[in-house]
Parts: sequence; structure tokens; C-alpha cells
Amino acid sequence: MYQLNENDYAAYYRPYMEGLPSSDILPFLENQMDEVMRFLRTIPESKWDFAYAEGKWTIREVLGHVTDSEIIFGCRALCFARGEQQSLPGYDENEYVREGRFRHVSYQEIIQIWLKTRELNLVLFESIDEKGWNQNGIANGNTLKAGAVPFIIAGHVRHHMRIIKERYLV
Repeated sequence: MYQLNENDYAAYYRPYMEGLPSSDILPFLENQMDEVMRFLRTIPESKWDFAYAEGKWTIREVLGHVTDSEIIFGCRALCFARGEQQSLPGYDENEYVREGRFRHVSYQEIIQIWLKTRELNLVLFESIDEKGWNQNGIANGNTLKAGAVPFIIAGHVRHHMRIIKERYLV
């Protein structure tokens, strides 16, 4: 598997990378999937529509955002690994959450969508070879190496699960 280098991603992602392994990220992603699923199942039904402050997302919306982001980053990894030369767009996370209408989707369904997204990404990532992982692409105006994407996904999920624990479940 790919060996992460700090120059493989935009500085914006550095906080997500702290504490992650610098290589062999696929087993980490598999373990994280199990850990996240165990955690999500502990959240009381009454908390899924809770937002810790005015204008903040609910837990349901946070998980919707995490899922949208994992889909987008999985697509970026695929595009870059396949040699895509076109610049890929960024996305407005707030607009995606608003248009995702996650408040109207059962939290059980959102959990299943995230789980299936992670499973699909794991299959995709296992199919990418060394050459593919070392391909660069541009997304949201920043150069990104395909091999950095699984690390960003892992860090992003960990970041949001920490926020749920610290701000929503107190």
C-alpha cells in the first residue's frame, strides 16, 4: 500500500492526518468502519435530530456530510488513479447537507448508506495498484495524490466522530 508524504495533499488536510498510520491505511479503514458502526449504534434515537447550537448540523446531517464526503473522495481517488487530467470541482458542504435533506431520512438508512459507501471504497482501494496510488490530480484547485485520499477519508471520519462525542453527546 501507499506510503503517505506530507506533500501529497493540501495543508488544509494536515489536521486530519495527525495520529494516522503513514502507510497501510486499508486495515485502518476496515477497523474504523467497525469502530464507527459500534459507536453509531450507541447514539440514542432522541439525539439524532439534536444540534448543539443554532445553525449547526444535527447528528443525522453530520453523518450525511461524512457519507457525501466519502463518496466524493472515493471518486477523486478513482479519477486520479486512472490518470484523469481534468481538474475536479470542489463542493460546498453546507449546500450538500441542505440539499441532502438528511433530516427526512431515517438515521438507520443513513448509517447503512455510509457503511455501503465505506465497503465500496475499500473494494475500490484494494484494486488500485502502486502506479495508480502515485498519480496526481487536481481537485478544488489543489494538487492531490490518489494515495493520500484514503488517509483523508479516515481522518475526516475520525474528526467528525470526535465532534459528535464532544459536542452532541454531552
